[in-house]
Amino acid sequence: MCGIVGKINFSSECPVDPRQIRRMADAVRHRGPDDDGVWTGDGVGLGHRRLSIIDLTPSGRNPMCNEDGTVWIVFNGEIYNFPELRPGLEAAGHKFKSRTDTEVILHLYEEYGPACVERLRGMFAFAIWDRRSRQLLLARDRLGVKPLHYSVNSSGLLFGSEIKALLASGEIDAVPDSSSIHQFLLWQCIPGPATGFRGIQKLPPASILTWQSGEDVEVRRYWELDSRDPIKTQPDEVSLQLNHLVRESTRMRLAADVPLGIFLSGGLDSACVLAAARQAHAGKLKTFSVTFGNQSFDESKYARLLARHFETEHHEFQVTPKVLEFLPEMAALFDQPFADLAAIPTYYLSKLTREHVTVALSGDGGDEALGGYQRYLALKALGRLSHVPGRKWLEALRSLLPYRSAERSKLRYFRELLGIADRSPREQYRAILLGMIDEEELKSLYSDGFRRRVTEVDDEPFLLGWDRTNASDDLGRAMASDTLGYIPECLNVKVDICSMAASLEVRSPFLDHKLVEFCARIPTSLKIHRLCQKYILKQAFRKELPAAIVGRSKAGFSLPLADWFRGELRSLAHDTLLGSQSCISGLCNSAKIRTMLAEHAARKHNWHIQLWRLLVLENWLSRVGSAQILHPPQIVETGWDQGQAVASR
Repeated sequence: MCGIVGKINFSSECPVDPRQIRRMADAVRHRGPDDDGVWTGDGVGLGHRRLSIIDLTPSGRNPMCNEDGTVWIVFNGEIYNFPELRPGLEAAGHKFKSRTDTEVILHLYEEYGPACVERLRGMFAFAIWDRRSRQLLLARDRLGVKPLHYSVNSSGLLFGSEIKALLASGEIDAVPDSSSIHQFLLWQCIPGPATGFRGIQKLPPASILTWQSGEDVEVRRYWELDSRDPIKTQPDEVSLQLNHLVRESTRMRLAADVPLGIFLSGGLDSACVLAAARQAHAGKLKTFSVTFGNQSFDESKYARLLARHFETEHHEFQVTPKVLEFLPEMAALFDQPFADLAAIPTYYLSKLTREHVTVALSGDGGDEALGGYQRYLALKALGRLSHVPGRKWLEALRSLLPYRSAERSKLRYFRELLGIADRSPREQYRAILLGMIDEEELKSLYSDGFRRRVTEVDDEPFLLGWDRTNASDDLGRAMASDTLGYIPECLNVKVDICSMAASLEVRSPFLDHKLVEFCARIPTSLKIHRLCQKYILKQAFRKELPAAIVGRSKAGFSLPLADWFRGELRSLAHDTLLGSQSCISGLCNSAKIRTMLAEHAARKHNWHIQLWRLLVLENWLSRVGSAQILHPPQIVETGWDQGQAVASR
């Protein structure tokens, strides 16, 4: 796992200053503290920070070139099938000087050009510069596990693993984007290809960017999730195939020349990864988990049960409200507002884990692939309600149900579901994914000036999977939407940034694209059987896991934030959001924020999600400044065919 950066001047007559590339690479030093490298030439600069995982010798140093120095690469990630790819390349005459997967990509590109990405099985973001054709290739893996950001103007292109690397170039003004901030307040993150800054974009998952001298920058997808040809074999056979694929993807992710461990939440997915790893790994495994000191969120007893069952060396870390004092530093890590509640415990778990190992396996991706989220049960229930005659009684029932302020109140959730029962399945899914936030109510929080700056944009990035999938039912569409939207835009961002901040590589067997493709073809009736979620996965591993693990429902990796906002964090939230130095006061109505705080404290309404997002936004704005959101510089169009805008000064 590493950090990559680079600059391409469209004119080869303009050299790149290696000091600029070094500055960009040093901005992401935490991603690769073990080694670094810079190469410049042809009006191009490539930089790299290395976290050594495979082939720890200097032979694995990036930037790396082919035999005659005509093709150069910088790479971030792991290619798990590189041992299978290498013999064919050697047979074709390619010479290797290292044992790395980086060099396999390099020679694979020589054979197949940009189509080389279609042969890779793993997580990756890389840049290849072909001096022969003066062509640039940027590529990102299918599920967006590894990030890649870029910026284009009329004279060239900058790219980097993190936004901070692009800002370190000194060529980009850190101008916040109003519409992206609105998207953040809706979705808890900023969906790609936008970022929190104008002029900086994310390369979408499963996409490549190409540029060749004399041509335009082009971005295209190379992979789609295919749900056609549903599996029709008997459930026992499906469970056997699923067991085999989980074991295979886990075994492939155990290859490393450094110590390795497993994130152990106590849930089903990490338990399955542990079971598969225990069979494939010789010796005692190390496992790591966090506790919250709150019974509704604490899965530690199940993690300990699994640790005893598989005889692991187990480590725990307790998260308390005091960790939220770390909030300003989190704003620096993510570069843009990001409000997944699990980000802080994920960071602390990564720090704890890094004290013992360099690589950790996780259970991420199992819920989306196999139906583990509560929202899937909700959609299934709403589908049944749509067939009930005389549905007007549903609203009457909703009005009779009391409001419950408990963070995980099933009664409150049911009450909210009744309020969207008359919507289409797509709109029901959108409402659930948004946490039942009404967009117009959210905009009523904005100041007049900020509301005018929020332009109409495509606000359905998380529903691209729903619209694009060929799944046969609404549950399949919801899971595809989560796989193509929520996973790359939220879950993977959280894990990548938090783990790499601690110089820890995290590998997720359930995000193996071969396993994801297989799961997409499993009928949803086998994923959610009656009310049993992840039924087929439980069948696949029921003989290997304790009954208490197979039989329990999902708890989720989060924080007891609603209670904290009524207790330890109440004063912090009030002082931060309503203080005289508050940046957010120019964007939001202070009186409305004051009402939200009071209603939450009095248990009249649960505003903890919105309050948390406002706190995150305030910390981010305090770093980058809010004035330019309300008074942005004039925008002028350049001659670039893609319509890239730059700020005039």
